[in-house]
Amino acid sequence: MSQTAEASVPLLPAFAVNLHNLLMKVESLSAIREILALYVEQFQAFGAALWEVAEGVGPDRKGRLFIQAQYFEGMDEPPFYHMDMASVSGHCIRQNSPAVHCKSDGRWDSGIPVSYPEILERLNLNSFISIPIRLNPQPQQFADAAITFYRQGRCFTTEEFGLLREAVKLFPSAYRSVHERASLTLIKDVHEILRASHFPDVETPADSAQGGGHPSLAPGQPADRVETAPRQERVAMQKVLGKIARHFQFVEATVYLHNPSTDVPGRFSEVAAIWPWSVPSLHFYVQGQGGTGWVLQTGHPLRLLDMALYSEDREYYEDNYPGMDWPDRVDIKQEVRRHFQLPANEIFPLSYVCVPILHDGTVTGALRCAIARSGPYHVDDDIVNVVSTTADMIADWWDQWTRQQQQRDERQSALSIMSSLGAANRRAVELLQQPAGLEKIIVRLLDLCRKSVPQADIVELWLQDPTGILVRTEAGFAGVSYRKTASVEEPAGSVKHNAFRYSLVTPSVLHVERAYVSPFVPPGRPVLSFTVAPVITKDARGVLYFAATQEVSWPGAISSAASALADQLALYLSFQRQILGLKDVQDKLQKSAHEQAQFFLDFQHQLRTPIYIARNSLDQLGRFISASPECTRVFNALSSSTRRAGTVANNLQFFVSLAQGKPVAAIIERLSAELMLGEIEQAYNFLYSKGALNKRLEFAIRKEYPFPLPTFEGDPKLIELAIDNILDNAVKYSFHESEVLIEAGSALYGREVFFSFRNRGLPITPDDAPRLAERGFRGTKARLVSPEGTGIGLWAVAEMMRPMSGRLEVKPTNAEGLNEFRLCFRGSLW
Repeated sequence: MSQTAEASVPLLPAFAVNLHNLLMKVESLSAIREILALYVEQFQAFGAALWEVAEGVGPDRKGRLFIQAQYFEGMDEPPFYHMDMASVSGHCIRQNSPAVHCKSDGRWDSGIPVSYPEILERLNLNSFISIPIRLNPQPQQFADAAITFYRQGRCFTTEEFGLLREAVKLFPSAYRSVHERASLTLIKDVHEILRASHFPDVETPADSAQGGGHPSLAPGQPADRVETAPRQERVAMQKVLGKIARHFQFVEATVYLHNPSTDVPGRFSEVAAIWPWSVPSLHFYVQGQGGTGWVLQTGHPLRLLDMALYSEDREYYEDNYPGMDWPDRVDIKQEVRRHFQLPANEIFPLSYVCVPILHDGTVTGALRCAIARSGPYHVDDDIVNVVSTTADMIADWWDQWTRQQQQRDERQSALSIMSSLGAANRRAVELLQQPAGLEKIIVRLLDLCRKSVPQADIVELWLQDPTGILVRTEAGFAGVSYRKTASVEEPAGSVKHNAFRYSLVTPSVLHVERAYVSPFVPPGRPVLSFTVAPVITKDARGVLYFAATQEVSWPGAISSAASALADQLALYLSFQRQILGLKDVQDKLQKSAHEQAQFFLDFQHQLRTPIYIARNSLDQLGRFISASPECTRVFNALSSSTRRAGTVANNLQFFVSLAQGKPVAAIIERLSAELMLGEIEQAYNFLYSKGALNKRLEFAIRKEYPFPLPTFEGDPKLIELAIDNILDNAVKYSFHESEVLIEAGSALYGREVFFSFRNRGLPITPDDAPRLAERGFRGTKARLVSPEGTGIGLWAVAEMMRPMSGRLEVKPTNAEGLNEFRLCFRGSLW
């Protein structure tokens, strides 16, 4: 054995250890290049290349060698892409036997015709060894790959050749280990990305309009794909493509997916893409157009090996991918040359693979990848299988995503329609009372239908006339209009195929995305997609009809929208007669209420006149009456009774004005707080309820103040009526033999003047205090002590204060057991 061989013997165990250590750190297929680098370093070669056979391509369909991986010391640009089978490497694969060649040593001439490409001459590679290997573990006649080692200068020795043959035996298992470990890592990473990507929980139309999803029923949104801020599905797919590209060293990766909520049938939107140079990127792909379109149409994978050789291999592709519309020439290689700034006579191969994304046997998209520059240039079965597995994971994730999106769209559509119908319902009662009200409502609702389903360019309501013929009512789109067209009858024998009749007879919503595949079609115009919803009531029958005459998305949310709108139309049709009948009842009730109000006004007018005369007579009689206690008592009783009768009469007039909805007129004057305290003193001196209830109460009024009280604004007559009512309330609910404290005050630096009435009576809780001014409300204690009350006294006072820009304040019982009622007026100093 030579000295070189003796020094090389220890290489094999050391090489195996280094190879094992390298395999433990595998993360991507780039490890194969690192394994080749390990071979080159251990065996003092200049470079190494892993060639794999692509059967059926090349001249005479004999196959061609493609680079799977290569490593050359100090070289950034790869020297090899492909090679004919009539080469040393190809010959050794076909013969399943190693081949050695040295340009300067004839002993290694194996009789194989060797051509030296320009790259070999330029790199001075004059010696190489090609060793066949079998990467595919399945039994086969020939080897399917070869590793070729290149050296500059001296030739490989016999001993080195033997060591290399032994070392290469480790390569197939290492290659498969790299593929398995790297593929598992990729699948795990993709799974984690998709698992962490959730559908955005967006509920409001405003959020959806900002890019949360594809709100298919948002008014005014076109059916075509709309570019918005990066959506979560785009971000997730971009991360997945990044993982795939790094794993396989792809130069391009693109995902096309079909979204039933936004995409036209047969069209697939580009969800995410990775391109290293500025090649125009399609936003969508249509079935049947180009290689990707063929995959979308057939559901089968497609792979092209080096598009620069497309013209030579075209016959192979036409045989293996029947039905594909092959172009005459492929210009993408020019883009590759311009991007990498290559000379005109050099070009990087661009190999290409596209796999379908299938869910339950249906094509929902495609995953397309391209390889250039760094390789591998042979897209073998291992690569196709891993890409297909990734596509399956995307399919499951996308199915869940679109189902969640459809549910969100349906919720948004329902919320939008409910909101719009709420606005329509607020006008419905008013419109249905008019002679042509139903027609106006139909026009409004059909316009709402048009806005709710922007994909539809036909929105119609068809109703049966008394003879059973469907008559169309329509909302025009150049402005809303209403018209009845000529009656439309179906041709004889076609009734059973009529979509309108089917929807009425079933009755059910008929939603058809592709009209030509449905056994039922609408009469009249041909359409591509349509939805028919029955409108059935006791007195009317018809259908609500949406249709599109061009290719647009036609999601299931349209069916839900049609059903909701048809139900609303049925409701209007059903209640039109009832509402018209209720209008007659309402007119009669309004007339009766007006007559009652007029009766009370007449009664109040007749009552006020004698009361006014009686009060004036009592005022005159007071100057002549005897001062005896008995006469004074009788006189005071007459005066209080007369005053109370006047208060009742004025209250009656006030209540009638409120019941009729008439504003209470107030004649505002500037008033003195001191004089108003005098009016209050005169009022409580002649309180009717104090004598009628036989209560002994004392009224204490504060008249002295350390500062002058500001003037305030109010209507003297309304104030007198409010004071009578609030004093009457104080007498009713004060304890026997208690005291009512009355005083005036100001607040807000004189901008407010108030009169306070404090009494010790039935306790007022904090919950009851703000509600005592509500009509008909009585406190808990008051209901127990005085069940005959009506709860309108304090409400009347609050309403009397309103026209004067004043208010009634009721405060809860304080710690001293006092209740406080305040009449607050606007001060006249501000």
